[in-house]
Amino acid sequence: MKRKSRYELLMRRRIANTFDQWKEKDQISGREVYNFLYKIRGIARGLGMKRVEFLAAERIAEITDDEQAIWAHGDWKRFLKPFVEIAENETETEPEQLPGRKEEIIRNETIGRKEGRFGQDSEIILLIDHDVEFVTGLKNKLEEEGYHVIISLTVANGFKNFYTMSPSFVLMNIELAEGNERLEEFGAAVRANLTPLALISSTVHERSRAQAYEFGATDFIDKEVLEPEWFIPYLRNRLALSQKILIDELTGACNRKFMERALSDLLANYERYNEGFAIAIIDLDHFKTVNDTHGHIVGDEVLRRLVQLIDEHKRKTDMLCRFGGEEFVLCLPKTTEEGAVILLDRIREQFSKEQFTSSVGDFNVTFSGGVVSVNEHNHTRERLLDEADKALYQSKADGRNRLTVYSGDLESTAVKKLQVLVVDDDRLVRTILSRSFAEWQPDDEVDVEVHAFKDGQELLDSNWYRPNERYIILLDGIMPRMNGIEVLERIRADYDDKNIIISMLSARAGEANIVHALEKGADDYMLKPFNVQEVLARVGRLSRRLLL
Repeated sequence: MKRKSRYELLMRRRIANTFDQWKEKDQISGREVYNFLYKIRGIARGLGMKRVEFLAAERIAEITDDEQAIWAHGDWKRFLKPFVEIAENETETEPEQLPGRKEEIIRNETIGRKEGRFGQDSEIILLIDHDVEFVTGLKNKLEEEGYHVIISLTVANGFKNFYTMSPSFVLMNIELAEGNERLEEFGAAVRANLTPLALISSTVHERSRAQAYEFGATDFIDKEVLEPEWFIPYLRNRLALSQKILIDELTGACNRKFMERALSDLLANYERYNEGFAIAIIDLDHFKTVNDTHGHIVGDEVLRRLVQLIDEHKRKTDMLCRFGGEEFVLCLPKTTEEGAVILLDRIREQFSKEQFTSSVGDFNVTFSGGVVSVNEHNHTRERLLDEADKALYQSKADGRNRLTVYSGDLESTAVKKLQVLVVDDDRLVRTILSRSFAEWQPDDEVDVEVHAFKDGQELLDSNWYRPNERYIILLDGIMPRMNGIEVLERIRADYDDKNIIISMLSARAGEANIVHALEKGADDYMLKPFNVQEVLARVGRLSRRLLL
């Protein structure tokens, strides 16, 4: 007999354990039967057990997840007879311990869907529409093409995701029932950032078309005829055009594309004429709090004032570029590290005294920075930015509102820590994800720690949270004792949002489930069954906004 994989044995053991638990009860609910079949179908698909997957899918089609439905012992045993036989006919025993670390870890274990092609550097597309079936269908098609897609169901949440994720393209339904004023405000923000915005509508007439362009839309699209076959080439076209623009209209600074060219020119002069230069990465401190407390419009005023202040102090030959969000890169030709620090300290002190005003009240903002000069060891664009970023991270770690000059010592001290928490009652899912993330390294300077919890209650009862850490939580939507939505609500209510990103894991693609999760504060969701490499790529993208 061909030896079965340990993961397959673990899955079969799980079936047997579930049935053993049910045998102790007089009756079980329809929800329990339904959830069991969904979990088994996903695991079987991932492990290539086609017969088990088919049997589960066949049974799912015959029932609902009605909590009120009652299944007596004989009822569920007859209905699930094929699975009872699978469990009872298993002759091999599962080892007490999971495979040791010396054995090959499954890196490409598939828990279902075909592998997506997007990575950490893929373009981010923001979809804003209350039609969950439409946006999830389009999301799947776009992610097959290598894009990373974020969904918002309201304009308000769209604002949040626009400022935190810095998408390259926005598609929004003009019919969202939040009022034209909110739509106009969002359109102005997107236009100010020179981000392509396409508005869609199911009712196309001249007034709605005119209104779309008044809101700042690049295009107006009839939702009824939007098909991936032509939308994807259209999207590539719009993204290519947007990359040619070199000025960030919101702040007046140059954009990232210009920065890349500027650094290339500075490095060329260094190679040819030994002409030195310095660069600095500047990042506003606690800027998310500014946006959350005082609003994004006021946050934009803060960004513009910082750029104005730097322009007042820098030389004409110095180049200020917006690197993304609240982060800027200042290129300083013929400047030493010492000269860069003198200039930036003067700007930093003056900026910290600037008073901003909103409906909430007056407030001040500070920034931190990392400085590095070119030398024979770092004369590439990637290396310079990496060293400046390490110095910036050290400034943040030392308390913010300060500058740090890069030194070799930072290679060991500026390690960024990321906690990945896997919360799932399915032992096999926990095992595969935990072991994959244990070997995962999204960046050379990121130290990843992985922790697994068998359900939400175990997570909440543990001493898992430390204020200075950053967390990605993969949270199963359906668990015993406390379901994923309840855990999500508790975390959002009790802990600091800016330190935690939550991605819901769900075996149920129903519209109501996705809406519920997003409304309660989930940052992302992934449908089971999924591919582990896809999960790693998505988490890599999500983690970026946590690590500064």
